[in-house]
Amino acid sequence: MSRETLVRLRRQYPLHANRDDSALLKSYPYQAAAILNQMLGQLQDFLLIDDRRQFPDDPLEYRVPRVLSWLRSLPSRAGKPAGSDKLRMVVIDAAYREALSTLPYRRGEISRGVRYFPNEVRTLFGVVTSADMKRLCRMTRSELAREYVSRTVEPRLSPERIRQLLPAARRLARELETIPPST
Repeated sequence: MSRETLVRLRRQYPLHANRDDSALLKSYPYQAAAILNQMLGQLQDFLLIDDRRQFPDDPLEYRVPRVLSWLRSLPSRAGKPAGSDKLRMVVIDAAYREALSTLPYRRGEISRGVRYFPNEVRTLFGVVTSADMKRLCRMTRSELAREYVSRTVEPRLSPERIRQLLPAARRLARELETIPPST
C-alpha cells in the first residue's frame, strides 16, 4: 500500500514528482496519511463487507488471493467523503442503536424545558460541561442519539450529517444481518 500511496502523491503533486520517496513523504505527511486512511477504509469495506457478501462461505485461503489482487489495483477515492465507507456506516448504525437503547423513551414529556434529566444524559455521555448539559437535556431522544454518534464515531461527523446517513446505514446493517456466518 505504501507504493500506491507514493504513486498517488506524485500524481497529486507533479512539480515534486521527481523527489525521492522520503522527501516526498516529509513534504506531504498529512496528505499521505489521508491517502492511507482512505485505503484502509476501502480494505475494510472489501474484506468485511463486499467479499463476505459475495462469497459468504469461502475459507481464508480463497479470500487471500482475491485481496492481494484487489490491493494491486485500488479504485480511486477522488470525490468520495470519508463518511461513505461501508464499515463506518455499520458502526454509525450500531452506535445509534446503543444510544437509543440507553435512553428511556419519553413521548412529549417536557417539564420546565427539560426532556431528560442530567443523570440520564451522564449515563450516555459521561462527564460534560454545564452548558453542554443544559443543551443536551433539552434534546429529543433521537437528537441525543445522533449527538452521541457524532461524538463517538471517528471521523467525527455532524449530527445533521448522521441524520442523513442513518437510512443508508440501517439498510446496510439489515443486509449484512442476512448473510450467514462463515464456517
